[in-house]
Amino acid sequence: MPVYFILSGYVLNTNKRGKKKFIKQKFFTLLLPAYIYIFITLPFYLRHAWSGLQTIRILLYVDGKVPYNDPCWFFITLFQVMIVACMIKLPQKGVREKSIIGLLSFILGAIFYKLSIDYFGITKLCIAFGYLSMGTLIRDLSVKIRHSYINVPLYITGVLGIVWFFTAILNGKISMYTVDLGNYVLFLMASVSGSLFFVQIIKTLTTKIRHVAYF
Repeated sequence: MPVYFILSGYVLNTNKRGKKKFIKQKFFTLLLPAYIYIFITLPFYLRHAWSGLQTIRILLYVDGKVPYNDPCWFFITLFQVMIVACMIKLPQKGVREKSIIGLLSFILGAIFYKLSIDYFGITKLCIAFGYLSMGTLIRDLSVKIRHSYINVPLYITGVLGIVWFFTAILNGKISMYTVDLGNYVLFLMASVSGSLFFVQIIKTLTTKIRHVAYF
């Protein structure tokens, strides 16, 4: 899942619209579809596990989970991070500011994870916002590298792949939705290295395909 938040940050642009239009657009494209799906499937949940209080908690996303419709958490969390990014004008900030914001987000995520706190998906929000910040940072650095005509060495891609492979194996099966992340440091190492590895592979393949198409 981290790579989706990174890619969302990579293409994030709040300059084309004002805050109100941006929030409105994200509401109609992310939050509203998620809740439509939640309400459509709600009767199936109530049929097997009726609980008035629990239903209210689910609909308000109090526990950061939608037990009967797991995928909806991603759209809700993406909506949350987009709104925060818009409010603090993340895309307009410099490389240093984005680096600090991303690091602080991961640190806050670690604290909430350690305390087992995920009210309204706060742990997932912090971690996801770290990845979103990382995506905007990668875009800025990519532009600088492209303008400097610097090619990322192939061995760096290989190192990223190796780090991702071994840290993922060492940490075992994890779930960002249930905030079952295992070792937090290994989780971050695996998710960051793996995301960068696949992004670099895609960029390399895209470049080669363009060259082949050209000839």
